[in-house]
Amino acid sequence: MSALFTRGLPVLLIAAGLTALWIYSCSGPDPVVRHVRLEAPRADGEPYVVSARVHNTRFGKGEVTVVFQLTDRRSGEAYQAEVPVQLQENGDAFVSAEIRAPPGDYEASAEAIYPPQ
Repeated sequence: MSALFTRGLPVLLIAAGLTALWIYSCSGPDPVVRHVRLEAPRADGEPYVVSARVHNTRFGKGEVTVVFQLTDRRSGEAYQAEVPVQLQENGDAFVSAEIRAPPGDYEASAEAIYPPQ
C-alpha cells in the first residue's frame, strides 16, 4: 500500500465521522409524541383538553409544532389545535391544548412536526 493511502484513509474516515456527528447534532430536534391524554369538559360549553409529552431524541434543539386532533369515533369529524413548542437537547416538553367540540365520543391524537409549519 502506498504511504498516501495508509495516512490519508484514517484522516478521511475521521473527517467523515466528524461531519456526520456535526450534521446529526446541528440538524434540529427529532420529536416523538408520547402519552396523549384527553380530558372531557368539566361543564357544558367548556373545551376538551388534550395533552401530550413530546420527547426530543436528538441533541439538536428548536421549535416544533404539535398538532392535536380530536376525531369523533362515530362520524369521523375532526377538530384540531396547533401549539408551538421549544424542545431542548434530549428533553421533554409537556404540551396541552383546548379544543372546542360538541359533546361526543372522541379519540385524541397528537403529532409533532419539525420543522414547524
